[in-house]
Amino acid sequence: MCTLVNKCWAINIDIDPVYSDLELICLDVVNAEPSLRLFITYRPPNCDSIAEYNLAKLIDCFGHYNMMTTRPNIIVSDFNLPKIDWELRNCLEDKIHKPF
Repeated sequence: MCTLVNKCWAINIDIDPVYSDLELICLDVVNAEPSLRLFITYRPPNCDSIAEYNLAKLIDCFGHYNMMTTRPNIIVSDFNLPKIDWELRNCLEDKIHKPF
């Protein structure tokens, strides 16, 4: 993944090595009103046990870094969740789709 941001707008947040296998960038946008924390992530379209584990880890990471700031958090992602019907707001009952 690549995120291009002018240095005057954002500060990169170092992510704990526990989350190093996730495709995730976290930064604080400081020259905005209000300042905010931005998570940019990608989840491959797999639906196996490794994907379930990584999704749980990603949600844990969001929670961990959300607790460390009072800034609003924005998550931008391609979660690759084709089995969600966004209009009817329903999805499969599996471990990949249900958290959403």
